[in-house]
Amino acid sequence: MIEHEPGWHDRAAAKSRPLFVPPAGETAQEAADRVKREGAEAAAVLLAEVPRRYRHCNRWTWKGDWPSAVDAWQPAPGADPWALLLLGDPGVGKTHVATTLYLKLGAGFRRRRWVSVEDLVRSEQRAIAGRQSGDNRGEGGLDSALDCELLLLDDVGSGRGTEWATALVASVLYHRHEHMAPTIITSNAKCAEDFAVFDHRISSRLREGTLRVLLEGPDRRSIRP
Repeated sequence: MIEHEPGWHDRAAAKSRPLFVPPAGETAQEAADRVKREGAEAAAVLLAEVPRRYRHCNRWTWKGDWPSAVDAWQPAPGADPWALLLLGDPGVGKTHVATTLYLKLGAGFRRRRWVSVEDLVRSEQRAIAGRQSGDNRGEGGLDSALDCELLLLDDVGSGRGTEWATALVASVLYHRHEHMAPTIITSNAKCAEDFAVFDHRISSRLREGTLRVLLEGPDRRSIRP
């Protein structure tokens, strides 16, 4: 007689149960169609968060060898590496790679945001103006970048903008570093030490607990199809 460890039959029974049980009043085909429809709707919502120019971005539209080093980044709230830094000259494809990862990973996060530094600054300026005028619709500029579960912040440390704008971006990076909040960052810097637009406290945080990938190559924007 074969002896089994206690509880083995419960686990065996659980394994034999169907993986998908449709709700009462719904056939298996109807349930499958609903799940497929809901998945398509969620994918459409995710895609709409991305600027139109980058909605085509994926591995298959990338020309050349995919930078496989980025696949090592498995974001999880409260864990390092909290950020993926995509570094390199203008036009090497940093935003393409970043957007590909955002579209791949975004479904796993309820609150997420794709934003360029320039748009972040503009949205916060509108939010401030709205609050000053008593318009609650002005909320959500800086707060959404601070509090979202997944953030893609494009074109960091370009050196443009006012001292106020630089401090705004620095506050986002400081907050997300402290909370180990998953963040994808693109920058024309070649290394974390090149973020001279920020003070040492921020450039130091961009070296701690981050995965840094340098992309090299020609300016893809200047290459005609």
